[in-house]
Amino acid sequence: MDPALAEKAVNHAVRLAQATGKGTWVDYAFELYTIVKRPLPAPALERLYESMRKVAPVSASVYRQYLSVLREIEAEFGPAERFLFRRLEGLEALGALK
Repeated sequence: MDPALAEKAVNHAVRLAQATGKGTWVDYAFELYTIVKRPLPAPALERLYESMRKVAPVSASVYRQYLSVLREIEAEFGPAERFLFRRLEGLEALGALK
C-alpha cells in the first residue's frame, strides 16, 4: 500500500470520527494501519487524543490487534516511530475502548 495514500485515508478517517462521533472510523484507522504495520502518523494520533472521549466506543479488540502487530516489529522502529507507538499505547487510558 502506498504510504502517502494510507496517510491521507487515516487522516480522513480520524476527521470523520471527530465530525460524526462514530468509533467505527477509529476502528478503520487502526485496521488500515495494522495492514501498513506502522504507527499512526503524528497528526492523526494527536486528533485521536483530542477526540477519543467524544466518539462512540472503539473496538478494544481491533486496537489490541493493532498494538500486537506493532509489538512484533517494534525493534525495527526508529526513535520517532517508537515515540508514536508509546503514544498509541496511551490511548487505552482515555477509556473510549469497549
